[in-house]
Amino acid sequence: MEHRALRFDPPQITLHESPVGTLYLKYVEDVSKSNQGGIKHCRRKAVMHYANAENPQQCHIRMLQEYTSLCPPEGKQNAFYLQPRRKYEESAKICFTKQPMSQNSIQPVVPDLFRSAGIVGNFENHSRRVTAATSLYEHDVDEQLIMKRIEHRSVEGNQT
Repeated sequence: MEHRALRFDPPQITLHESPVGTLYLKYVEDVSKSNQGGIKHCRRKAVMHYANAENPQQCHIRMLQEYTSLCPPEGKQNAFYLQPRRKYEESAKICFTKQPMSQNSIQPVVPDLFRSAGIVGNFENHSRRVTAATSLYEHDVDEQLIMKRIEHRSVEGNQT
């Protein structure tokens, strides 16, 4: 549902520049009454992804800019994931319709990405957080940094 609710306007993903000139994307989630602690006590989750200068082909900023350039300008409002066009318009360079993808279309995307990357297992959208935490732990990243990144409040939560 989080992916289905992602939208361009009002933007949840914005482009920023750090004080040292590094570009990064910042995702800020919507506040919901289902957030832990209730709506009065919840903080909006904010996640930053920095530009990948070493490997521009895998840079989130470049990928987002390319994706948005292929979307119709008038369609980038209520949804982030737009349905692909059946016929590509070479002259217009528009690959997506104004219509949002359905939840059934979005759901298999993450498991397909895992399979394409050669990661074997039964994965769902939540699995990417667990996989990221495991990978960081295996590469000796500091547990406090892992906790911050995946938003666990205790070391025990990291180890589950």
